[in-house]
Amino acid sequence: MKLRTFLQKAGVGSRRFCDRAIIDGRVRVNGKVVREPWFEVDPERDTVYIGKKQIKLEDHSDTTFAFYKPAGVSSTLYDKHAEKTIADYVKDISKRVFPVGRLDRDSEGLMILTNNGKLANILTHPRYQIEKEYIVSVEGGKINRDVIKRLSKGVYVDHAFLKPHKVQLLHSTGTSGVFKIVLREGKKREIRRIFKKLGFEVKKLKRIRIGNYILPPNLKPGEMVKLSRADIRKLKMEKRRRS
Repeated sequence: MKLRTFLQKAGVGSRRFCDRAIIDGRVRVNGKVVREPWFEVDPERDTVYIGKKQIKLEDHSDTTFAFYKPAGVSSTLYDKHAEKTIADYVKDISKRVFPVGRLDRDSEGLMILTNNGKLANILTHPRYQIEKEYIVSVEGGKINRDVIKRLSKGVYVDHAFLKPHKVQLLHSTGTSGVFKIVLREGKKREIRRIFKKLGFEVKKLKRIRIGNYILPPNLKPGEMVKLSRADIRKLKMEKRRRS
């Protein structure tokens, strides 16, 4: 790669600016001043400086992580009202990643962090109807067939019709129970709003699946794992199957 091209790709400036910096003797390659803009450099092996600043090419390759968001953490990178945000957990990642979608502060579980805008669009755009699966613990009322029927058919809350894609009662004891809920197009705090409408309080809400990817059982709150290409392909296969 020509030295001028290297400097341009690193964001130093325009071609004219880079050429002038080289010709003026401000650029050193492996400790030696180079004045030829066409000088060949290897970004992987050569060290390039302008003055005292080392110039490196930023790695723009895709990076995607599965993150176990703990309860009490805001699912954004910045929230002035939150004690902790996802930004507190990505400080050691060399590339800038962003959270895909939301998981309310009181909830926990799987979130996707990525720098891949196309993947983010697939996972969040309503047209793809990517499934999100949750385990929900509730209490406050008797769980019977009528409750399950109303959950399955959907309810109106604040002039909005909220209906889970799938509902399964895992177990119940008296006035408490645990459900498995699957959404395709999640609205803000949808699950909590539905159960509140039915007279229940959500005590714990955990997302365990997005698309075909399941929260790893050995992943602890606050931890993350880098997704493989196979994991990404699974998510894209989910998109193709539903589109």
